[in-house]
Amino acid sequence: MTFRYFNLRCTMAVPVFKTSDEADVSQDEKYRLEFLAESVAAWEHYQATGLHLTGEEVDAWVDQLLEGKDAELPECHV
Repeated sequence: MTFRYFNLRCTMAVPVFKTSDEADVSQDEKYRLEFLAESVAAWEHYQATGLHLTGEEVDAWVDQLLEGKDAELPECHV
């Protein structure tokens, strides 16, 4: 599957309802755009390197953190 850049300002499938506080909407939009940009960068990095963690590896790491252990993030692999 090939992933290409897309217009990060594209409209969402679910409309964003205007609130009385436009600053909140603007901040939410800023966070959404940052999340999308990071997602694109992560996908491109994976496509270039093949490095990844499985869901199970991440779940096991998070479980250790929740138990209060000082767990290191697992190393990415191909």
